[in-house]
Amino acid sequence: MERRRFFDLWIDVYVPGRWYLAEPATSSGEEIEDPWMFSAGRPVAAPGPLRIPIFKPGKPLDIEFAGVGNTPIVNERVASVVTVHRIGLVEEEPGTR
Repeated sequence: MERRRFFDLWIDVYVPGRWYLAEPATSSGEEIEDPWMFSAGRPVAAPGPLRIPIFKPGKPLDIEFAGVGNTPIVNERVASVVTVHRIGLVEEEPGTR
């Protein structure tokens, strides 16, 4: 049986000069209807490319949570680790795989 690990990740608001990201939007700039869908712990149908406006400019972080829905945003390095090691960032509901 494959061993699966899950992580509860949070931002460090005490990083000096860090950036803050605003609400995700569609590629055409429209509001996401349910910004909480990305952090609800359920599989989500890909909504297409997203735009993530910068709320407060600063140093980019490896992982950030954007807007009121805490949409997880990761850089390419983190995405490659998650992909290569099949790390679950949120727990899947039973029977979804």
